[in-house]
Amino acid sequence: MATPSSRFALVAVAVLGLCALAGAPAQAGLAPISCGDTITSDTTLDADLINCQSNGIIIGADDVTLDLNGHTIDGVRHPTCDPSSDFCGAGIGVAGHRGVVVKNGSIRQF
Repeated sequence: MATPSSRFALVAVAVLGLCALAGAPAQAGLAPISCGDTITSDTTLDADLINCQSNGIIIGADDVTLDLNGHTIDGVRHPTCDPSSDFCGAGIGVAGHRGVVVKNGSIRQF
């Protein structure tokens, strides 16, 4: 038979376990950043983006920091789009936005 103090200990462990599970939002299910994606909040790249056919990453808001985290955004020498009629060929597209910071990586072949 459980004593009052042992019942309290079991309840406390159960509550602490639930608090630990609810502590941070789950990151599972978030899609990784891909070539041509638009970001609107601070973002850290978790892999290189290689052979982007059109654009690398588009910044879609003011005051956004893109931390390349040591990674590279790489384009192709001859994009599949026509820069004279399409918005393409930008490693980082920032048009019309202020306070944008891109740091800690490299951008090439755009």
